[in-house]
Amino acid sequence: MSAEDTKAIDTVDEEDDDEYDDEEFEEDYDDIDYEYDEDEEGEDRQQALCKARFLKGSPKKYRRVLWQIRGRSYREALMLLEFLPWRTCKPVLKCLQSAAANAQNTYNMDKSRLYISRCQAYKGPYSKRMRIESKGMAQMYKRWTTHLHIYVAELRDEELEDFA
Repeated sequence: MSAEDTKAIDTVDEEDDDEYDDEEFEEDYDDIDYEYDEDEEGEDRQQALCKARFLKGSPKKYRRVLWQIRGRSYREALMLLEFLPWRTCKPVLKCLQSAAANAQNTYNMDKSRLYISRCQAYKGPYSKRMRIESKGMAQMYKRWTTHLHIYVAELRDEELEDFA
């Protein structure tokens, strides 16, 4: 190898670096509304969280329950979850009670003033299983798991009157 070859290897082509500017790949997140994280005044509200992980069942089934309780008061959500007919209501109820206990113990919030500010169901890992079908053929299916996040926040005095 000559001296020119080693020089060519050591230097980096500066034109290639300009090709991948951060401005091209930067996304504009200013337009997104965070309706759950912030109040109308723009200040953050203190929230308590409960994460339930690796729950049996698909996230779609949990989301059906979460749509029923999202934005409701803690007491109203407890009553709803107790009487809804779906199997996924029981783990959601436990997670909601845990979130309320976290709010009471960690942030000294009053349980009677709590409401569900955010709740989400995420996909967890799934297991691949086989089932025997007709003529001894094997059929693949998946056993889904779900990660559940429930956030509760405390209502203010003026909101409490409107909520009741």
